[in-house]
Amino acid sequence: MDADGPTTILKRDALGRVTLPREQREALIAEFERSGLRAAQFARMAGINYGTFASWMQD
Repeated sequence: MDADGPTTILKRDALGRVTLPREQREALIAEFERSGLRAAQFARMAGINYGTFASWMQD
């Protein structure tokens, strides 16, 4: 998501839901915490449904 870093294509299941291993979800949450953005803004920027992102944050 960083303008200077590599771009990652998120895998989606048949229903269009983003599927990531726990390690990648944790890395994404760490990036969110460093970003200073609101969770809804970050989820939209990352291409993840806000509800999905919020549930990852509670795990």
